[in-house]
Amino acid sequence: MKVTESDYQTIREAMRNVVKPFGLSAMLQYEKDLIEDSRVKDLDTRLAWDIFWAIGKHTRTLILDRVHAYDCNDDHLNTAFKKALKEIWIDMEVEQVELNSNLRNTLRHQSLGAKISA
Repeated sequence: MKVTESDYQTIREAMRNVVKPFGLSAMLQYEKDLIEDSRVKDLDTRLAWDIFWAIGKHTRTLILDRVHAYDCNDDHLNTAFKKALKEIWIDMEVEQVELNSNLRNTLRHQSLGAKISA
């Protein structure tokens, strides 16, 4: 990947900041909507670029100026965007599993506490 590690981390964090507020289920629904759109020929590319264009203009311009300074083109950006999106998806899935596990543990402790006091 031609994008430097530092710029990649900036891209990843900026994309994560776009995706995270929507949550995993909303992003999966958006992905499903794109799958059903006959105009979308490459789902991963479309999703990655949609998220990139949702980054604030200042950050987006900063990223593009930096990577263009060392001759990155759309193919290099596409690789970085797709990699970042894959990692973000994995992180969100792990967070969801941890959230569900914490919720189950809380409910289990509440149930045990109710049984003990009864």
